[in-house]
Amino acid sequence: MSVSFSSALEKQRELQLLELFPRRVTLALLFKSSRHGRNFSTLYNVCGNQGSFVLLVFLEGGLVRGGFLNKSLPDCKYTNQDVEDEDAFVFSVDKEKAARFRVVNHRQAFSCDSSCMRFGRSLTLSRNRNSLSLALQSDDIYEHTAWTGTYDGCEVELHRVEAGDVLYRPWRDVQWTEL
Repeated sequence: MSVSFSSALEKQRELQLLELFPRRVTLALLFKSSRHGRNFSTLYNVCGNQGSFVLLVFLEGGLVRGGFLNKSLPDCKYTNQDVEDEDAFVFSVDKEKAARFRVVNHRQAFSCDSSCMRFGRSLTLSRNRNSLSLALQSDDIYEHTAWTGTYDGCEVELHRVEAGDVLYRPWRDVQWTEL
């Protein structure tokens, strides 16, 4: 029996997020903390080596913060991993607009270990007892975000980013028959 789950990202906000990418992409939901649990071991098992990814953290009031890495999520279950990525960025999506903050120091774009994921120091996701916590602050690794604060009990999703089209279904249906 197959169990499906869907993103908490509303269609309007998804379109805002997709506009932040320099090329057309689609998102494929791999991990949702309310479904898979709130531990990094499961996240790394489900999402490791899946290619480019975007991390979404849903905050109160409809705010979404996150980060994009144009590389696969490394296996951070046992050791600290640092990832260089010139294409990385962090972002915010709210009801009116989306904003992208590019990486400035690509050598420190992303790091993770068994209990934490970090996009520089701008966005740090960590485990706090039985929930996930997000710490936001400006740093010199990404463009200035003016983010501050710590948020507990966050809903987290991780999506694979795939090269894609903006059409939700083919513009024409082709019928195939065998001869």
